[in-house]
Amino acid sequence: MIRVAKGYTLRHKQADIPISGWAVECRVYAEDPYKSFGLPSVGRLSQYEEPLHVPNVRVDSGIQQGSEISIYYDPMISKLITYGSNRNEALQRMEEALDNYVIRGVTHNIALLREVIKHPRFIQGDISTKFLPEVYTEGFKGHRLEDSEKMELLVIATSLYMAEQLRSQRFLGAPRISLAQPDAKNWKLYVQLGDSTHSIVASCQGSTYLVEVNGRKCCVTGEWNLASAVLSLQVDDVHRTVQCLSRDAGGNLSIQFLGTVENKKDSADQLGLGRQRIDGNSACQRRYLPVLRTT
Repeated sequence: MIRVAKGYTLRHKQADIPISGWAVECRVYAEDPYKSFGLPSVGRLSQYEEPLHVPNVRVDSGIQQGSEISIYYDPMISKLITYGSNRNEALQRMEEALDNYVIRGVTHNIALLREVIKHPRFIQGDISTKFLPEVYTEGFKGHRLEDSEKMELLVIATSLYMAEQLRSQRFLGAPRISLAQPDAKNWKLYVQLGDSTHSIVASCQGSTYLVEVNGRKCCVTGEWNLASAVLSLQVDDVHRTVQCLSRDAGGNLSIQFLGTVENKKDSADQLGLGRQRIDGNSACQRRYLPVLRTT
């Protein structure tokens, strides 16, 4: 700028700067997208991990874990940029980056950003400043699960619950729920997803969980590092990146799945649904415990 102001010509010509590939930018905000597409959220970032391990990702931010989002400044967290050889590749990279972006302590707009970049109209480039009110006429409601995605969420939630219980057996010498049989090989659980209750039979073979939901069998594999904020899983031939925001011994899970947080709300006195473990062909006793629930 100083050289131009002094009257010198630019050192480079436009022909020296060719267009190469495609970049997409998402502005990550501390906002609640479910309220007027973005009601500001304030608070301290209790956990913050940028997805810099994802290839061709750049994050322009000025915050770190422990930073505070206050009412006095713009609540933008970062500018998230991805690069690809074409637009579709850049959008796919952005989807991966959003799934791996860990933000705790404030409400953020990742769910909305992920839905927008996956919307057919946006992919086709049919966008304007009226995109949000035209597409989400009744406001943003989060991702609406298709039947195949509900299946994936059920088997992931089941596998996470089993992984937690089996880890407790390994390190504590007993499951977190004392009524459970520590030597059982197969588990039978009742999982509530929305208004539907699903009967699930599952077993564990190393890092692989075999889960049967309503007669359909799925295989879930992963490293199952429950101390990690992000889990990279393979559900049959589909790769999924999920974040487990919270979990407890009663089967209550909060999972960020496909960008949207699926909250599992249980109170200690909700004992109406059963969970039981089956060992081989032996008879099993039904144990009534808090339900593993997803919503």
